[in-house]
Amino acid sequence: MRTASQLRQIARQRLDGKWGTSLAVSLLAALLGCYGTYFTVSYSVDSTGELFDGATLNLATLFRSLFGTDMGILVPLLSISAAIASAVGIARLIVGGAAQLGLCSYYNRLIKGETPQVSELFSRFGFFGKALLLNLYTALLTFLWSLLLVIPGIIATYRYSLAFYILCDNPEMSVTECVNESKRLMDGHKGRLFCLHLSFIGWRLLSALTLGIGDLWLNPYVSAATSAFYLERIGADGADNGYTVQNVVGTTLVIGLSRSVSVLLSSGNIIDTFIHAMSSMLGNANRVVTLLVIYLFVTLFNFFVASGSGKAMMMMPIMRPLGEILGINQQVMVLAYQYGDGLTNT
Repeated sequence: MRTASQLRQIARQRLDGKWGTSLAVSLLAALLGCYGTYFTVSYSVDSTGELFDGATLNLATLFRSLFGTDMGILVPLLSISAAIASAVGIARLIVGGAAQLGLCSYYNRLIKGETPQVSELFSRFGFFGKALLLNLYTALLTFLWSLLLVIPGIIATYRYSLAFYILCDNPEMSVTECVNESKRLMDGHKGRLFCLHLSFIGWRLLSALTLGIGDLWLNPYVSAATSAFYLERIGADGADNGYTVQNVVGTTLVIGLSRSVSVLLSSGNIIDTFIHAMSSMLGNANRVVTLLVIYLFVTLFNFFVASGSGKAMMMMPIMRPLGEILGINQQVMVLAYQYGDGLTNT
């Protein structure tokens, strides 16, 4: 089984030279309702209300405070705009399933080494009705599981995550058969796909800083990696990217050298000195500040040791006792390391 890093490597190799087409496909897919690109704004036009009432923005009060007058004719225009936005949302819900099938088809072909075109996004609109039913059925199942709190909902999302890929490859299958097959393929592998998606969290944060513009490049990357995961699960030969022993030689050497450095630091009691210095410096600091320092250090250290395994080999013997001294949970320390490693180690 491939790791998240290896799946991302496959995605980058297949996207090389095809970023422009993939970006266009993903952008069109997002406009048609894929990627969950929805947001809502709650507002009112009560001229006597407060600017904010809970999560509701009062546009009438805002307009009056800015321009010194009531909204007047703008009120019915806002109602028309809201109606148009609702209609667009319903249309995206209706066509989103068929667009999702086309998106799966495009990236499956891309990972197999083919050169699909933008038109591939619309190649599955002939199965519009079945795609809509699958979209509604998986949404209903996920919603019902979400009633048991957040975690069951997340698990359900990944349990049914391959249903569209399966329908794309097997249009003769029924909606329930696609869902059941997705459950079978994801049995014991939901955590792998979750970790794959979690490994993009650094890029998600950077994309947020660009107000979502970075998603134009991130969405193709995530979609390609997810298709590589799907093709691996069904044993498709096209998922092979020529991954051989030569690919891991460099990483193996780095891990070996890192282990040597770790032994030297331990034998010379250098680790103890370093831990004492760090605990003295951070002992009185807020725990959040301490975790941010660790996060930034791991991020910068990645420029010197790119291998996540090698870096862990060197840093974990320091982070474990440091966390115990500072009273920070070991899982939280590891999470700070993973975030710092995930931001720069693509």
